Amino acid sequence: GNVITGVPSGILTSNTTYAITGITALNNNYCDNTSPGGLSTLISIQQLPTVSTIAVPSGGAYAQTGNTLQLSDAPPANATGAWSTNNAATATVNNTGLVTGTGEGTPTITYTVTDNTSLQCKNSTTQVVRVYNPDYITKAAGDFSSAATWQIDRDDNTFATSVPVPAGNNYTSIRVQHALNLNQDFQVRSGVNFSLITGGTMTVASGKSFSSLGTVDFANKLVTVKSDANGTGSIGQVASAIANASNVTVERYTDGGNATTGRRAWRLMTSPITGQTIRNAWQEGGATNTGFGTLITGETLTSSQATSTGFDYIGAGNHTSIKEYTNGAWVPLSTNLTTGTQIPLNSQQAYMLFVRGNRTVGATTSGLANIRANGTLRQGSQTVTMGNTAYTVVGNPYASSIDFSSIYQNNSAAIKDQFYLWNSKLGTYGAYVLVTHDGANGGYNATPAQITGVPAQNNDAYRYIPSGSGFFAIPAANASSTTLTIREADKASASNPPVNPFRVITNAANVRNLMVNLNQKNSDSTSILADGFRAKFSADYEGNEEDNSAVKPTNFNENLGLLRNGITHIVEAHDDVKTSDTLQLRMWNVSLRNYEFQIKGDNFTNTPGVKAWLEDSYLGTKQEIDLSGGVTTVGFDVKSDSGSWKSTRFR
Repeated sequence: GNVITGVPSGILTSNTTYAITGITALNNNYCDNTSPGGLSTLISIQQLPTVSTIAVPSGGAYAQTGNTLQLSDAPPANATGAWSTNNAATATVNNTGLVTGTGEGTPTITYTVTDNTSLQCKNSTTQVVRVYNPDYITKAAGDFSSAATWQIDRDDNTFATSVPVPAGNNYTSIRVQHALNLNQDFQVRSGVNFSLITGGTMTVASGKSFSSLGTVDFANKLVTVKSDANGTGSIGQVASAIANASNVTVERYTDGGNATTGRRAWRLMTSPITGQTIRNAWQEGGATNTGFGTLITGETLTSSQATSTGFDYIGAGNHTSIKEYTNGAWVPLSTNLTTGTQIPLNSQQAYMLFVRGNRTVGATTSGLANIRANGTLRQGSQTVTMGNTAYTVVGNPYASSIDFSSIYQNNSAAIKDQFYLWNSKLGTYGAYVLVTHDGANGGYNATPAQITGVPAQNNDAYRYIPSGSGFFAIPAANASSTTLTIREADKASASNPPVNPFRVITNAANVRNLMVNLNQKNSDSTSILADGFRAKFSADYEGNEEDNSAVKPTNFNENLGLLRNGITHIVEAHDDVKTSDTLQLRMWNVSLRNYEFQIKGDNFTNTPGVKAWLEDSYLGTKQEIDLSGGVTTVGFDVKSDSGSWKSTRFR
């Protein structure tokens, strides 16, 4: 074989030149005209440059997809270093050793050192990096917004624990294995899975919203949507149905307008939950759980009748505190003495429920209440068949406020762009409010509403129907459809304001409005809005006055409306105002007490010469009404004399 001469036997010494003879030329680069066998050459043996081990951060050689990892190394003197990756599909690396994760995997990052001699000798070292998707999983019970709640599964039985909270695009899945308090609005992004796993529960805090563009699996674990004095949580729009949402508790806090002591009043209530009876849900199964549920009594039932039908018994002679809407009227649920409150909660769209307070509150006192149900969450499109009456009761099917404007746009063939709510803060035990779409800038107005002492607010506040509330839809004139569909897309976004039942009306410029409120006058000179109506005048209404009017639903207590052609209206449309116009008031179900009218005219300033008076046929008096935007207040008494409570006393 070839023989290296010129050195003793043993290992060659680096940085030394040797003569090699007796070699056979391998190619033209190594040959000349000398015959083979006599070739000789000189070689230099150069020591490889040293390369140190790649330095890795204390957290290990891990990089999230889309995030970076800083590796470090340095060449010796008279050498240069370069970084490279064996798989750019999982990680790239720049000339400073900054690794960027591009896809799940375990790429090898190489650092190569090249010396600055003519031989350019190279040496290298490697580091395997694990690139993982940011799959979040809880590490402890706590708030969603706390980093202490979260860790990231790195797919190798280790976890990254110093991580930010899930937000934006920094997560690919979320798994909950502890008690998670969702204390912020959160939407699962598209393509991501959110799931509850063994040990996991979730509470949606009051005033916060959970929604999803991805996929969600509650895995039949407990999810609670809270409601309290600070607000009500919600399950917002979901792109696809939440799987296994069968153990969801949805609360509905109610104080009736008195945050300190509560207020005894009727509420038009429904629930977004199926799978429980009225008794097991709103009556807490008969248990007394502090702050929750309410007592539900039947119509003059005996103790044994109440017990057998699921009602609460709190003494002889108590009247029903729950009614169902049947054939255009509210009737006591206790007329059915076979089942009573032991029927499914969703047997009706909504119920008129008299809430005294929670289940510790008796027959004559009042208190705060939180009424809840547990079961399967209602999701997806829900349909209601419009009845053959002036209005149809509809329950908000979702654990979220819904946007009536969106509902109307999808159902204009079936309903009018107006609806009735029940406001438990009005009058003695609550009253109906008509919400109409005819305000300034296309906003929604309510009748009755406060006309003094309250600053103007966003018109659109009224178009949002809160979770747990029922409402009355009004059939469209010449309706071509009898089906009302409420969709996930009709849910209000988390940022939308809730319904505010007290607000000044702002009117469209081409409509003149005369608003008349009936107030209960108290001995301390304070007053409570009990009912009211609105007359609106515009040339736009000529020939279609009735289509732009709304029938007055009957309250359980005081009622005030406008009577025209035998029909009582809560809103009555007229052609533009004329000096011969007469509005006939109709008043009924009043009590023996002091009352007052508050009357306010808007947009009458450009009708010179037009004046208005309120005539009282009982006292034989009349009082001029301010039409310039001020409020005219007229007090009156209802006595035992029938003339004082005659329904047509005023015009």
